Amino acid sequence: MVSAGFDAHRKDEINFRYIGVTEADYEWLTDQIVQVANRCCNGRVVSVLEGGYNINGGFVSAFARSVAAHVRGLAEPHSQAWDPQEVQIERDIEHKRKEERAARIAAKRAAAVARLKAQEQAAAATAAAAGGSGLTDAAVEVEGAPAAAGLSVAEGAGDNAATAVPADVGRPKRRRSGHVDYAALNAQLEAEAKAAADAKQE
Repeated sequence: MVSAGFDAHRKDEINFRYIGVTEADYEWLTDQIVQVANRCCNGRVVSVLEGGYNINGGFVSAFARSVAAHVRGLAEPHSQAWDPQEVQIERDIEHKRKEERAARIAAKRAAAVARLKAQEQAAAATAAAAGGSGLTDAAVEVEGAPAAAGLSVAEGAGDNAATAVPADVGRPKRRRSGHVDYAALNAQLEAEAKAAADAKQE
């Protein structure tokens, strides 16, 4: 005798979503019960409805689909008896799949950590190179392109011709860091403004 409850369905809120059984799972469970019945009691099974509370949607609700899967498993004629060796094989396959999935996740995490470390090392090397040159806007050689002393190389019109041009042309300059005496700067600006006004009056 089977107490057939369907409130373990993943869409039935009474289990607080702690269980994720689907219609296919109910059909598989029913098939296993029939196999046990074939082995011990000539295939006789009594199933009594016990639970299942998500009836939203009527005959397409989670409850209705689960009952249909269970009845379909009961009605399917077969004489296969339950075999513990087959169950063990299925368990081994499931365990192997879990191990493979865990290995894939671990490999992805290791690759992500390796990429992060490589980026950190590249950033540290770039910072060290910039600090060693003593320039705030030091150019760093990328893929063999020469850049030194704030100059870049632009190809000319002739064969293998090259012209040295400032590397910061067309690029906004950054303000140099350091202490600024705003009082002295304000006094200087006021003096310049007064001199300009006196010049206009003359």
